[in-house]
Amino acid sequence: MPPILKIFIGFILIIIGSVGWVLPIIPGAPLVFVGIYFCLSWHPRGREITDKMKNKLKAFAERLNLWSKPSQDITKKFFD
Repeated sequence: MPPILKIFIGFILIIIGSVGWVLPIIPGAPLVFVGIYFCLSWHPRGREITDKMKNKLKAFAERLNLWSKPSQDITKKFFD
C-alpha cells in the first residue's frame, strides 16, 4: 500500500474516531488508535514507535492474563 494512501486512511479513521467520542453510534477510541497507527506506520521512525506500542500492549495484556498463549504451551503444561 502506498504511503500516501496509508496517511489518507489514517486521517479518515482519526476523524471518524473523533466523531465517535462525541456520538455514541460508533466506537471512537479504537478508530483513533488505528488511525494513528496507519499514519505512523509508513515511516521507519514511526514504525519503530508502533512496534514499541504493540510490544508494551502485549506485555500489559499478558500481565493481566488477557493475551492467549500459543496452544503448544497450553498442551505442554497439561499433558507433560
